[in-house]
Parts: sequence; structure tokens; C-alpha cells
Amino acid sequence: MRGTAEFSGPLGHIAGALNLPVEDFPARMDVIPPGRDVVLVCLTDKRSARAADLLAGAGRRNLSVLRGGMKEWTEAGLPSER
Repeated sequence: MRGTAEFSGPLGHIAGALNLPVEDFPARMDVIPPGRDVVLVCLTDKRSARAADLLAGAGRRNLSVLRGGMKEWTEAGLPSER
């Protein structure tokens, strides 16, 4: 849900994350493998919540939004990659 600079910026991203910027998401959400659990992450949780709504509207299940996003993830001292 984050732009390229944000994804690789100071907060980084969670290991194994796939970056789909929110503006590209509707056209690219098919790259998310069906039937898998998906956790959507952005800086806080606003963009990822919108993306979860789009996926749910397309019939996808097993969706979660990381509340607080990378901001709270980092503040909690959890690992990230840059």
C-alpha cells in the first residue's frame, strides 16, 4: 500500500512483504495468491484498510489489516528490512 520510497525508506518493510502502492492496487491485486492469509500494511492503517475493502469486495477472504501500520510496528521494536 506504500510507495516505493516509503517501502524502502526509514521505516522499511516487513520481511517477505510485497509492495503494491495504493494507486496501483486495483489493477494489480490479482498478484496476491488466492486462498492465502493476507496482512495488509501501510504507514498507519488507512490505505491498507481501503485495500482490504477492495479485496473483500472481489470475494477474497482471510484478510487482516496491521493496525497502526509500519509506524507502530517500528515503535514496538519489531524487525523490518530496508
